[in-house]
Amino acid sequence: MHTSSFFSALLLCSSFIASAQVEQTVNQDSVIFKDGGNLYGKFQGFDSEGKIQWNRDKADGAQNFPTDEISQISINGGKPVNSASTTSYIELTNGDLLPGTISSLSDDEAILTTSYSGELNIARKFIRSYHPSPHGSALIINGFGKHSGWESKPFLFNPRSTQTNKIKKWELHGASYYTNSFGTSMLINPKIKHPDDLVIKFDYAYQGKPSLNLAFFADMQNDVSTHKKEADQPEDNAEKPENAKEDEGEKDNNFVPFSSRKSGVANSFGNCLALTIGSNFNSLSACGVSEDNSIYSTRQESSIPRTYSTPIVSQHKVEIRASRKRRQVSLFIDDKHTSDWSISEKSFPTTGSQLGFYTHSGSQGNIRVSNLLITKWHGVFDSPASMQSPHKDIVLMSNHTDRIAAEVSILSPTTFALKTSYADFKTPQENVKTINFSTENLEDIPLIDRSCSFLFFNQASVTGQPISSEGGKLNIKTNYTENVQIPITELRGIIFEEVPSLIKSWSNKF
Repeated sequence: MHTSSFFSALLLCSSFIASAQVEQTVNQDSVIFKDGGNLYGKFQGFDSEGKIQWNRDKADGAQNFPTDEISQISINGGKPVNSASTTSYIELTNGDLLPGTISSLSDDEAILTTSYSGELNIARKFIRSYHPSPHGSALIINGFGKHSGWESKPFLFNPRSTQTNKIKKWELHGASYYTNSFGTSMLINPKIKHPDDLVIKFDYAYQGKPSLNLAFFADMQNDVSTHKKEADQPEDNAEKPENAKEDEGEKDNNFVPFSSRKSGVANSFGNCLALTIGSNFNSLSACGVSEDNSIYSTRQESSIPRTYSTPIVSQHKVEIRASRKRRQVSLFIDDKHTSDWSISEKSFPTTGSQLGFYTHSGSQGNIRVSNLLITKWHGVFDSPASMQSPHKDIVLMSNHTDRIAAEVSILSPTTFALKTSYADFKTPQENVKTINFSTENLEDIPLIDRSCSFLFFNQASVTGQPISSEGGKLNIKTNYTENVQIPITELRGIIFEEVPSLIKSWSNKF
């Protein structure tokens, strides 16, 4: 069985690396060659020989380049122009994500109705899952979009401190934000107001040994002029990195003492929960400002204490489930329940509804965050393993509590038929969140010569061989259906090279 998953498909969406040393003009297309060269202009499509057609502003006519010389193409700055007309999609066994609605389903085949390529006939053995109503009305934010409102700002340390710190901004390249922990900064979105119960999902890739931090349930009550200086000592039970230096006698202006990091969270986000995801541990602290304007930070103990070791270059799917009502936070990394915290009523922030990412210079490495998804949480702890069965289709209903093992068929474009061991019944498609098809019948999709990955809409992807361009659309040959057509205006990028080699090529200066 092919091991690619929803994460491996979404990872493609985040692979536009800032290889060029010049800054890209907003919304301009760029082609990155395998030798490291970079060219800006306009992607025009493919000619009859499969070469890309490229138009430079100062060049006469289009230039054609063989695809075997190209690493990737970023289109429209890697930002989606539009979202898909439907939130429903299918996931294939090779990790491709195709937006659309299944209008017919038999034992052998599904018909996917799409807005971009009409009806696609796809063998059922290649469909891993179908998501008719993946978010419903619960979707808060989907991706780092073109007008999503994210801002990179300095991380605020104790305003009375004379210590200077190197500021490293978060930079948007393609559909991903990049930074490194050689400096300090935070990434926030004032437009986001998350609910009391929420799920936060994102893809996290890094090089080196950095720590990624996320503040949430933040009230942003950060009037630093009124805060008292905190005690110059590490927070309770804090873990220091192996190469951390003591505050006393510190001479490295880029290193931030633990006490300053503690004040920085409160000064930047006010009262909040602060989660740290390190390369070998994770931790959660309740941070903020007390009634007498003193800064505090209280380390929370996880009921699943766990340490682990990851490679220098690594990538993970992160999911956080948090409930203000239950005062509970759970962390999943690559679908594994890694940590679980129960927080006292006194420590849990009472009113905050904002979040942000941040880094400090206590650890070192490059960071990429992509494919952010924030939804309301209905309080159910779904285990990914419990959503798969070799012999039955597993149906998760949109109420997030009912889970049914059944044989699924479609009576009409709006109605499912579910045949179970105890009853047969019908249900509207809008009442179904996800269907994971039985694994015993799934097959890997055969590779196709000269294939590449086409990224379009927010998180959609198609793997195939470019055939031609006509009528403003690309014709793409695949091994799981007839040719797929994608409007060039809806593309975000094209990947010609394997993702791991791109991650390894990260520059320490990006």
